Amino acid sequence: METILYAYQMSPGSDDLLWFAETAEECHLAAIAQRAEMLAENGGTQLGAMAVYRFVFRDLKPIELVWVLNEERSIVDIAAVDRRLIAVIAE
Repeated sequence: METILYAYQMSPGSDDLLWFAETAEECHLAAIAQRAEMLAENGGTQLGAMAVYRFVFRDLKPIELVWVLNEERSIVDIAAVDRRLIAVIAE
């Protein structure tokens, strides 16, 4: 069984920290809201673009779940079988 989730880059231009949502719309709206907050905090200084992805995850094996829960491994590294860029958010 596979699960589809959506994620955006919380730090423009970096995949180090992603925020996940169940739907593309929810993800897109959250990214726009965060971007507005970041622009307000930076005094309107231009930000880099933020990528929005569609992920497909496979089911985890019990040991893989243990690794994720113990923060030894990333669920993205273990279970993401597909990642596609679906949008770019910028001014």
